[in-house]
Amino acid sequence: MPMIPELPITMLACARLGVVHSVVFGGFSGEACGLRAADSGSRVLIYADGYWRNGKWVDQRAMRTLPLRPPKKKGNP
Repeated sequence: MPMIPELPITMLACARLGVVHSVVFGGFSGEACGLRAADSGSRVLIYADGYWRNGKWVDQRAMRTLPLRPPKKKGNP
């Protein structure tokens, strides 16, 4: 998620519920995010559809589908 008000709200909600959470930098590629999710055994992905950066709309909806696909492990074809 980008630096939007929903980010700390989501983090505090996870902490309040006692849920283990991991904040991942929004600039990672979808593949890198998917590998981090697979390594940590994550089951839920919370994201923003997009955000404004330098006067341009950054659409994260296209990148969110990549982490949801099962990542290929290193060494496997």
